[in-house]
Amino acid sequence: MKLFSFVCALQLLFQVEAAESEINFYSYTMVNSELRESNHNMSTFMISVSYRAQNMSQQFLWGIDSLRAKYREDAFLEKYETKLAELAKNVNSSNTCPQYLNDRFEENRAHQNALSNYIFTAVNKWSKEFNNLNQKLAILSVALGVAERKAYECIHLFDGDDPTGPFTCVMKCLEDMKKMQAEAIDGIHDHMTQLAASKHSELETLHISIANSSIPTFYELKGIDQWLEQHCSE
Repeated sequence: MKLFSFVCALQLLFQVEAAESEINFYSYTMVNSELRESNHNMSTFMISVSYRAQNMSQQFLWGIDSLRAKYREDAFLEKYETKLAELAKNVNSSNTCPQYLNDRFEENRAHQNALSNYIFTAVNKWSKEFNNLNQKLAILSVALGVAERKAYECIHLFDGDDPTGPFTCVMKCLEDMKKMQAEAIDGIHDHMTQLAASKHSELETLHISIANSSIPTFYELKGIDQWLEQHCSE
């Protein structure tokens, strides 16, 4: 009878330990799943940030394209190369008029070079802000992967003496990752604010720099047309 009672008690003990082991394992898997879900949500947030930054980049390039369209070289060349060809056919025309146009072609090249330099400066400054954001996202993506890997490695603690070890380990990983994510989100929001401000300021600086140069006056073409009308009309 005593032996039977001992066996029953031992069996009950094994059942309790088995139940605790099952609970610990379930708790571990539950937290691990929560960590992975949090990681996934953070990745989704990062993708949305990338798309927002891409939209800003598109708007920035539209601003650049509008300037290029305003000071188009091809329209200038098409107009005055035709005029130069007409002057070349006119035997009564002096060399003064073709030379004047050739000088304007040189001036056009100088203005196009200046325009390209203005644009290069703006794009270079903007791209640095944009690349800094991409670098921040890339570093964060790696850190999230490392955090998930650490959580996975907690499973090896099931081989130890503490049955709650894996749960405690993965819970610490989850807390650390959520702290990292919160700090990263604040930093990303600040960077996106800076990126939007940079887009506006660089485009504004570009427009002001060009407006204060001789480029706008040259591409109005009024001065060229008036000179040609005065000196080269048939």
